[in-house]
Amino acid sequence: MAKKKNVKKKNVEKKNEDITEAALLDLTARAQKIVDGSKAVRVSTIVMLSAWRLFYAARKVIEKDVQEEKGLDKQEEDVILHILASSLYEKALEPYKVQELVATLSEICIPFLQLQEDNISEELKEEGDENDD
Repeated sequence: MAKKKNVKKKNVEKKNEDITEAALLDLTARAQKIVDGSKAVRVSTIVMLSAWRLFYAARKVIEKDVQEEKGLDKQEEDVILHILASSLYEKALEPYKVQELVATLSEICIPFLQLQEDNISEELKEEGDENDD
């Protein structure tokens, strides 16, 4: 199963290399037209952005804990993170009930983000400080 994913990923990367800059600009314009023409797609992109932000907030917490694990070198940390992400990816593809997802978002994800607010805000403050230089 892992080999199929690697082959598929390489094929996608190869196709992306073959796209010219002009074609990429054209496809970007077409993508924007799709977003502009559909409220469902606009809402979906907002949901997707929110999901990615939640993913990266959670990943930062996991990365920090893995980095604090004694006796691991950088490569071992990366493998552990990959194992965790891969297993979660597989789980995410399994069928689920919308009510269960809503409950998880309400009961776990929102409180998690609220706990991470100081970390997120601190990162934004640091980025602002760097831009002021």
